Amino acid sequence: MPLNSPQRAHIYLKLKDIIHKYPEKVALIDLRKKHMPCLTFSQLEKKIEDFSASLNAVGIKKGERALIFLRPSLDFAPLVFALFKLGIVPVFIDPGMGRINLLKAIKHTYPTILIAERPIHYLSLFFKQELSSIKYFIAPKSIWPMPKVISFNKLKKFSANKTISLQEINRHELAAILYTSGGTGAPKGVEYTHDIFWQQTNTLQQIFHITPDDIDYPGFPLFSLFTMAMGATSCIPRIDPRFPAKANGKKVIQDIIKVKATFLAGSPAIWNSIGKYALKHNIKLSKVKTLAMFGAPVSTELLSIYNQILTNGDVFTPYGATEALPVSLISGKEILRQHLPMILQGKGTCIGTAVPGVKIKILPISALELSQETLEHSLPANQVGEIVVSGNNITAAYYQNEEATTLSKIYDKGTIWHRMGDIGFLDEHERLWFLGRKTHLVKTPSGLLSSDPCELIFNQHPQVARSALVQGISRPAIVIERSDGKLIKGNKQRLFYSELSQLAKKYPHTNGITHFYQIKSMPVDIRHNIKIDRQKLSHMAQRGELS
Repeated sequence: MPLNSPQRAHIYLKLKDIIHKYPEKVALIDLRKKHMPCLTFSQLEKKIEDFSASLNAVGIKKGERALIFLRPSLDFAPLVFALFKLGIVPVFIDPGMGRINLLKAIKHTYPTILIAERPIHYLSLFFKQELSSIKYFIAPKSIWPMPKVISFNKLKKFSANKTISLQEINRHELAAILYTSGGTGAPKGVEYTHDIFWQQTNTLQQIFHITPDDIDYPGFPLFSLFTMAMGATSCIPRIDPRFPAKANGKKVIQDIIKVKATFLAGSPAIWNSIGKYALKHNIKLSKVKTLAMFGAPVSTELLSIYNQILTNGDVFTPYGATEALPVSLISGKEILRQHLPMILQGKGTCIGTAVPGVKIKILPISALELSQETLEHSLPANQVGEIVVSGNNITAAYYQNEEATTLSKIYDKGTIWHRMGDIGFLDEHERLWFLGRKTHLVKTPSGLLSSDPCELIFNQHPQVARSALVQGISRPAIVIERSDGKLIKGNKQRLFYSELSQLAKKYPHTNGITHFYQIKSMPVDIRHNIKIDRQKLSHMAQRGELS
C-alpha cells in the first residue's frame, strides 16, 4: 500500500508492519497467571484474523458501534484491533460514571453490539429499553440461560481459518468513541478518528523513545494498544483497572523485576503505593527507563520517591485529556531541580513544554463560546487564563453533541483549538503551569482562587495527606484528609486548624482562607482514583456534612 494512501493513517497497519518485522517476538504477557501465558506477534495476528472473520461472518458491518465492557485478557487487544480493521466503532464508557449517566451514554451512541463480561449481560436483562438497539450479544464465555449470547469460542466457529481484508477506511473516519469520566460535568463521548490514533501513537513513540526492545507495564489497559503498535512487549498487570489505587505494591514490584520492564505507565494512584513499598524495602528498579504518570498532577513527594527508586530512569508527567493527548511533557528530575521552589510557594504545577506538533495558548477566562477572533487576544507570559491547544492529535468533536462541541472548540481557518477546561499560564520559557480546573475556581471578595496553588501550600503540613479547595458557606474553605486517616476533635482539632491558619497567612493567595473541614478519605474519580471531586466536597460543605 502506498505511503500516501489514506489507509496508512491506521493503527492496525502500524501493527501489521511490526508483525511483519518481528513475528516471533512476544507481544503480550498475562502476568495474572502463574505460568504467564503470552502471545507472539504472529499469534496476535492470528487472533485478530479469527475475530475479524467471525465478526464479519455473523453479519456485523463497518460503521456499527460496539459497546465494550471487558476485563484485560489475551483476547482484549486482538478483539479491539479486529474492530479497527473492520471499521467497527468500539465505544468505551466508564461504568463508574453512575447508572443514570451510563444508560444515557449507551442510549446516545445507539450501539448494535454488546461485547461484555457475564455480569453486564445479566444486568442488560433489566435495561432492555435502554439497550433496545443491541442486535449482537457477545461474551468471553457462554452464559446460562442466555442462548442469544455468543461466546468467543462459538464466535470463532462461524468462520474458521478465513481471512478478511482491511476495510477501505479513510483516515478521518470514526475509529472509536471514548467517554470522559464526567468528573467535572456530564460525561461526553469523544470522537476518535483513525488519524487521531495514528498521530497519538507517533507522538507517544517520539516523546518516550519506545522501541521494540522495550517491555511495557501499563497501569491503564488501553495504553497497551499503542505500545504493541510500536513493537514493544506489553503486559497484563496484576492490577484491577477498576481500582488502580488498590494495586498491591509487592506483587507489582515483583512483576516489574521479573519481566525486566523498561516502560511503566498509569495513574499516580497506582505508583504512589508502589513507590512507598519500594522505598520502604529499599528496592531499586534499575531496568526502568521511563515511568509515565497521567490523570492528575503528580506531587513533588512522589517525584522525589521515584528519583531514588529509578536509578537509571526518570518519571515523566504528560499533560492532556481524553480530547487532547498528549499536550505537554516534563521530567521529574527537571521539576525537582528547577521548579521546586516555585511549586512550594504555591505558584502551580509545572507541566512542561508542548510536545512536537502541539501549540498552546492562554486566553482570558470565559464561560461563553469563543470565536476565532479570541485567539488574537492570547495572554502574554506569566498571565493566568484558560488553556487552549491545537495539533494533529487533538480531537475535533463530541459524538452527536453539537452544544458541547461548540463550547469546547475554536475554529481558526481549518485549525481546531480545544479548550482544556483548565486554568494556567505559560512562563517566559514557554513552559506550561497548571493551576486547576476552571469549574473548581472559588470566588472571593478579592478575586478568584485556583485549587492547585492553594492546595500546594496546605499539603506541606506534615499531618496533611491531601487537601481540596472548596466553596464553603459564603467563603472559601479547605477540606483536609489527614495522613493518619483520623478525624480529630476538641483541642487537637483547634491546634491543627491554628497551624493551618498560620501556614495560610504566609502567602498572599491563601491569606484569606481561615475555614477548614476534615474528611477521612477524599472522593475521587473512578478512572484514575486520584482526581478529587471538589464539586461534591463543596456541596457537602454547604449542606453541613463535613466536620
